[in-house]
Amino acid sequence: MDRHHNQEATVTNNRLTAQRLDTLLDVLSSEPRRMVVAYLREHGSASVDELTDVVVGWSQARGERVADDTWEQTRTVLYHNHLPALAAVDLVAYDVDEQTVEIAPLSSATTELLSTVQELEHTLTDSAN
Repeated sequence: MDRHHNQEATVTNNRLTAQRLDTLLDVLSSEPRRMVVAYLREHGSASVDELTDVVVGWSQARGERVADDTWEQTRTVLYHNHLPALAAVDLVAYDVDEQTVEIAPLSSATTELLSTVQELEHTLTDSAN
């Protein structure tokens, strides 16, 4: 996979700057992006189709109404928007040609932030049920 070797891939400093924190929180403000990152943290890699199944399936499991064309719309938005956004901030490595995505090497500070976000997500989901 073609990887960006910016802030995360060559981790030397385990601290987040204020700018990096803002960038990560901004990109993670989208629920489908959080779903993708959570899935990849557990499974390591996936195809775009598999991630589409995950986002649509998790949305259905939460009781969201899913239209007939939701899968294709979700895939299109993942492909053109969410996956490039996650790759741009070095959370994932996205191979457009192979249509595969894998979690990028992450600093311990970023891993801790992602764990906190995921924990908050579970807390909100649990309290909604």
